[in-house]
Amino acid sequence: MALSVDKSLRKAKSLANKGQRAEAEAVYQQLLKKFSGSKKAMDAYKFFKAGVVANGRVRSEVPQQSLLDGLTDLLSQQRHHDVIDQTTTLISLYPTSANLFQIRGVAHANLAQFERAVSNFRSAVAINPNDAALMRNLGAALKKNDELEAAIEAYQKALLMAPHYAEAYFNLANAQFASGDLMGAVDNFKQSIKLSPKQHAGFYNLGMVLSAMADFEGAIDTFRQSIAIAPNFIANYLELGNAQLAKGDLTAATETFRQVLMHMPDDAKALNGLGDISMRQGDFSSATEHFQGAHNVEPVDVEILSNLATAYFRAGEIQQAINIFNRALRINPHHRLAWQNIYFCLKIGRGSEPPTPAEAMAILDRETLTAAPLQASLLQFKLETEGLIDPTSYPRTIERLGDGKSGKIANPQIRSNRPKPRLKVPQKMVALLHFGRSGTGLLHSLIDGHHEISTLPSIYFSEYFDSFLWEELTAGGWDAIVDKFIAKYPVLFNAEVSTPVATAGNSLIGSLGIKEGMANVGVNRDEVLALDEKRFREALDHLMSCYNELDALSFFQLVHCAYEYALNSNPEKNIVFYHIHNPSTNARLNFAREATDVKWLMMVREPIQSLESWCRVAFETNSYDIMANAITRMLSDVHQGIFRNHGAFGIRLEDLKEYPKETLSALCNWIGVTNHETLYEMTAQGKRWWGDPTSPDFGKEGLTPFGKSSIERKIGTVFSTPDQLVLKTLFYPFRVAFGYTEDNLEQFKHDLRIIRPSLDKMFDFERRIAEKTGADTEQFMRSGVYRHLRVCLIERWVVLSEQHKYPDMLKPLPIKKDS
Repeated sequence: MALSVDKSLRKAKSLANKGQRAEAEAVYQQLLKKFSGSKKAMDAYKFFKAGVVANGRVRSEVPQQSLLDGLTDLLSQQRHHDVIDQTTTLISLYPTSANLFQIRGVAHANLAQFERAVSNFRSAVAINPNDAALMRNLGAALKKNDELEAAIEAYQKALLMAPHYAEAYFNLANAQFASGDLMGAVDNFKQSIKLSPKQHAGFYNLGMVLSAMADFEGAIDTFRQSIAIAPNFIANYLELGNAQLAKGDLTAATETFRQVLMHMPDDAKALNGLGDISMRQGDFSSATEHFQGAHNVEPVDVEILSNLATAYFRAGEIQQAINIFNRALRINPHHRLAWQNIYFCLKIGRGSEPPTPAEAMAILDRETLTAAPLQASLLQFKLETEGLIDPTSYPRTIERLGDGKSGKIANPQIRSNRPKPRLKVPQKMVALLHFGRSGTGLLHSLIDGHHEISTLPSIYFSEYFDSFLWEELTAGGWDAIVDKFIAKYPVLFNAEVSTPVATAGNSLIGSLGIKEGMANVGVNRDEVLALDEKRFREALDHLMSCYNELDALSFFQLVHCAYEYALNSNPEKNIVFYHIHNPSTNARLNFAREATDVKWLMMVREPIQSLESWCRVAFETNSYDIMANAITRMLSDVHQGIFRNHGAFGIRLEDLKEYPKETLSALCNWIGVTNHETLYEMTAQGKRWWGDPTSPDFGKEGLTPFGKSSIERKIGTVFSTPDQLVLKTLFYPFRVAFGYTEDNLEQFKHDLRIIRPSLDKMFDFERRIAEKTGADTEQFMRSGVYRHLRVCLIERWVVLSEQHKYPDMLKPLPIKKDS
C-alpha cells in the first residue's frame, strides 16, 4: 500500500509543480478515494489545497498559520522526509517565507543533513536578517556542520539583535569551547547563567570549561551549583568527582564516585575514577578491579583500556599490560596515551631478560604499526634509548618523521605578486634545553630584552613542534590558523589565565604563567605580562598574506615577528631564542627535522645536585614514578642525536654564577650578537622578573641573578652516599667533560664494577619511599616503574663498560675564564 501511495503522491506533486493543478487535483481525489484511511495522503492533499489560488497565480504572501502548524506537527511526529517534501512544494508557492525555509532546515538538521540545514537557514536569514532566533538556528547548524568560526559569528550577530538572549550566549559559549577559546566560553556561559540562572546546563558546561582550564576549584563550585538545580542529573556528580580528583582531593572524589555507584552500580566513568584514585594510592589490585569493571561496561573505550593496562604495569604484570595495550591500539591505533605507556612495558618485555628493540616492536600487531607509522617510529626510537643502542636510529627516525602528515599549508588566495613583509622576519634560531633544575629560566631572563634577539616568554611553547599540534592549528584551513593559535595560547596575551598549556607526555599545565612568575613582574611585583592581541593579530595576518605557503617553522618565525610588533619592540631582530625546555620526543625530533640550522644550547649543573633539586618535591610526596622518570630523562639528556649534526653546547650554571661576564661573552660570540648590558638583568618583556616561584631560592636573593646559593647547596637530602656513587658513575663521562670531576679512567672502571650489584637491589631513596608508604618490598621491586628504571640503568652500565663514554654527548661551550 505504502508504495502505491508514494507513487501517486509523487505524480500529483510533479503535476502541481508544473502548474497542472487540475490534473494534480484529479490524482489526489483518486488517491483519497482508493486510500481513504491514509493520513499521509490527507496531509499531502491539505498542503496542496493550501497552495491553490484564484486565477492560477502563485501567492506572494506568507502561508497561513494553520499550514505552518501542520508542518510543526509533522516535525513533532519525526516525519522529517514528509516535512521536506511539503516545504519544498510550498516554497515554490511562497518563496519569501522565512518560516518555510526554517522548518525545512530543522527537518534536515534532525536527519543530520547539516550542510542542507545550513543552506536553508541562510535562506531564512536572507529573507529576515533581523530575526535573532533565525540567526541562532543558523549558528547551531553551522556548529553541527563543523563550521565553528562561522557559527560563532552567527551567534554574535544574534546577540547584537537581542542582547538578552540567554540561549544565544549559551550556544556561543559552546562553540567557543569547541574551537578552543576557553576564556571566551567562560565569559559567555556566565552571561547565559546571569540571564537564565535556573538552567543547570549553563553551570554544568561552565564547569566543563573550568576543568579544561585546570581551574578545578572553580569547577567544583560550579558543578555543585548545577547539582543544586538538577540533583538527578548524574553527569554533574561524575564531573564533580573528576574535578576533585584532578585537584588531588582523593577523599572527596572517592565519596562522589561512590555516590554515583549507589544509584548506577555499573557506571563506567565512576568505576574508572575509582580506579584512578586506587592507582594514585598505590593499591594496584583495587585499581585493576575498578578498571576491569569499567571495561566490562564499556569494552571499546580505549582510555579505560589504557588505564587498565597501566594499572597492570604498575603492579608488575607486564605481559597482561602488553596484551591490553595491544587490544587498545587495535581499537584506536592513534591513541597517544596507549603509545606513550606501552613503551615502558616493551622496554621491560615479557620474559626474564629485556628484549632488543626489534624484538619489542615485533610484539605489536603489524596492523597497528601500519596504521600509525609516526607513532611506531617514535616508539622504536625510544626503545633504542634515543640513539644509545644504535646511533643510526636518530637519522632514520628523522627521515621517517619527514614522511608524516606535518607539512606545508598553502595560501588559498592565489596571487602572482605578493606584498613584501613590512617587518623583518628572524631567520637564525637558538634552542634552549633544560637539564633537571639547572637555571634555564635564569638564562632565558638574561637573554630577554636583547635588542638583536626575539624570545617569547616562559616555556609556553615547549610542545609547539609536536606534529599533532600543527595538524590541529591547520585543521580549519589557512584563514583559521591565527584564531586557533591565539585560542591555543591565551597565556601569551595574559599571564594570569588558567587555560592549560601542553607539555611533554601529552599532559597539560594550568596557570603556567602564574607558576612561572610571569604574573608578578615589575619593580613592585604587581604587573602581569600581557600582549596586545589586536596588534599581534594585525601583524600576523599581514605577514601570512605575504607567503604562498607556511609550515610549522616558518609560522613560528612569523609569530616572533608579530610578537615584537605587538610590543612596539625593535622589528629588526634576526635571531629567535626558543626556550623549548623539556619537549616530548615528537616535538624535539620534529623541530630538529624542520630547523636544520638551529643552534642547541643546554643549561647544565652538577648532575646529582640538579637531579636532587628536580626530585625534591616528588621525594617528599612519595611520587616514585616521577623520580624514576627524572633519573632516566637526565641520563638521556646528556647524549642525544640532535647534538651530532647540529651546533650544540652546554653552559654550566656554576660558570654563569661565578664568571658571568666571561660566560655571557662566550655565549654572545657563539650566537653572533653583541654583549649588551641587558644580559645582566633578569627580565620578562623588559620587566623585572623575580625568578621561578617554585625554586627554594625564590625571594632569597632578590634580583641578583648571580647569587651562589643554588650551586652551593649540599647534596644528600634525597640521595644517600651509596645512591650518589651509582649516579655519579653513570654520569661520569658527562661530569668529566664539564669539569665536575677529574678524569680517572681506572677509578671509573673500578666504580663500574662496584655499582653493578647495586643495580639489582633497591636504592636507599627507594627504601625510604617504601617505608613511608608502607609498601611491601617484594611488591615494590616487582612494579613496572622499578623494573623499567633498572632496565635503563643497566643498559647504560653496559654501554659505559664497553665504550667508557656515551655516543653523541653534549660538549661544554669554551669559556675563557680570568685566572
